[in-house]
Amino acid sequence: MSTTSTPIDRLVEALNLAALSAEEQEVVIEDLNDLILRGTLSRLVDHMDDKTQQEFKELLATSPDVEALDAFLLARVPDAKTAAKETIDEITDDILAVSKE
Repeated sequence: MSTTSTPIDRLVEALNLAALSAEEQEVVIEDLNDLILRGTLSRLVDHMDDKTQQEFKELLATSPDVEALDAFLLARVPDAKTAAKETIDEITDDILAVSKE
């Protein structure tokens, strides 16, 4: 494996996705996407103060579009831009650690 591979490349290799059928790959990718989304959201909420958490809950109650969510998070949450990358890196590290066992 190249030292310049992305976390996604490392995940694909660690999970041996190439050996799976297209349908199995899709299920695994959907599960990973769900983990990344939940992990990122959790990380973002952890970085919010109480007032921002309350305002975020109120925003969610309005069923906002993606652009409104992004605007809120980028404006109100410290390090929002790096939350997804940190989550992906953490999940990648966890999967790679398990796959080496």
